[in-house]
Amino acid sequence: MSHGDILVRQVSETDVDAITTIYDDAVTNSTVTYDEETPSRGIMAQTISEIKDEGLPYLVAEVRDSNGPKVLGFAFVRRPAQYYTAETIIYVADGERGRGVGRLLMEALIKECKRQAFRRMMAPIGDGPGNGAMVAFFEKLGFRCTRRLKGHGNKNGKSLDTFLMQLNIHGGAVRPPDHRAKPE
Repeated sequence: MSHGDILVRQVSETDVDAITTIYDDAVTNSTVTYDEETPSRGIMAQTISEIKDEGLPYLVAEVRDSNGPKVLGFAFVRRPAQYYTAETIIYVADGERGRGVGRLLMEALIKECKRQAFRRMMAPIGDGPGNGAMVAFFEKLGFRCTRRLKGHGNKNGKSLDTFLMQLNIHGGAVRPPDHRAKPE
């Protein structure tokens, strides 16, 4: 999937350094993650490998210019305890937000989750300065806030709430899942 000069594609091993850098910025400068230390490059590579081995989508958005390809953001899903639910994770590089990168990544991720027969997607959003924009972003994509967990996270000595956003697909919670039709 591409939008102008931005291409959304499956992750590759060559993306690990860029993903680690983008995540480090989120850890250091925001409350979108409650991590206080950035995982090592090795741990990031292992996480990518585990997600790919499960057959789950892990996407990157990149742009190519005279210096070659540059990763602008990444998004992936994890399968929490509930088989038909996909937990959504998305990060966009500092300086690239507001260009449509996140929307491209999420639209591609939603399409992939529909293809894999997930019933719902959830997105946990940390409560901090500016994170109301993340809630609004997910609402524009059809997600709804289903829960606010008070004091769920802590970062930089502050107690923070977590908003759980959910998007129902393939009937969501309304239609019981067909246990014979498992995601690919």
